[in-house]
Amino acid sequence: MRKRRIGMDVDGVIRPIHPRLVEVYLEYNPEHKVAPIKQWHTYDISPYFPIGKLIYKFWFEDHADEIYLTVKPSPGAIEFIELLRRDNEVVIVTKQPNKHTEELTEEWLSINKILNHGILHAQDKGIFEGDIILDDSTKNLEDVLKAKSAIPVCFNQPWNQDWQGLRIYNYKQFLI
Repeated sequence: MRKRRIGMDVDGVIRPIHPRLVEVYLEYNPEHKVAPIKQWHTYDISPYFPIGKLIYKFWFEDHADEIYLTVKPSPGAIEFIELLRRDNEVVIVTKQPNKHTEELTEEWLSINKILNHGILHAQDKGIFEGDIILDDSTKNLEDVLKAKSAIPVCFNQPWNQDWQGLRIYNYKQFLI
């Protein structure tokens, strides 16, 4: 039997980067108020921080190492990937903002012993060719749907409620 080729996003699916971003941000800006993540209804997070678009410089440049390397995997993520790998080819498909965050993501996967069958850094996830891709970004899912390169499955998050396609709410649902 042919193994399924599964594309697995990192941030928002197996790495809870947003809570860690908020923690680090508040360590440096304790007087600031940040909207609770459950209220983040867009993938653009700048409206939820007092510094607006500067949050991206804070995140991807000034404090990238501290944020990317210190976040723990989502509860159950490592076991989820291990279960998937038993009968499937699991490829990490990640869209990072720059080369440094790509390297940090690879280092994070290694540190946390998240085994995979390859890593694809892609600004357009429609280039992934496989059976299924699990992602939390509506834009990425739309790119895959448009390319017809895999079946896009949405990992439920507050910011992706506009996605009309297949959706799961936890890892167990994906394994069924």
